[in-house]
Amino acid sequence: MDQLGYAPDIDGADDVILRHCPMLQVAHEYPDVVCNVHLGLVQALLAHHGDEPASAELEPFSGPGTCTLRFRD
Repeated sequence: MDQLGYAPDIDGADDVILRHCPMLQVAHEYPDVVCNVHLGLVQALLAHHGDEPASAELEPFSGPGTCTLRFRD
């Protein structure tokens, strides 16, 4: 996520705060599309590494200028 420009910060054991969205302008206009694509990217990475894709959740615009990526066991 860092290499893709999201400026992630780990927040606790299960949350990653995404501080920058490379598609922010479009995400504000079409959040369902853009945010689901971003979640799908994370889920594909999890599946590729043998983890459960459904363990990832994305909370769009969870804070001022941020989104939160959460991982469940």
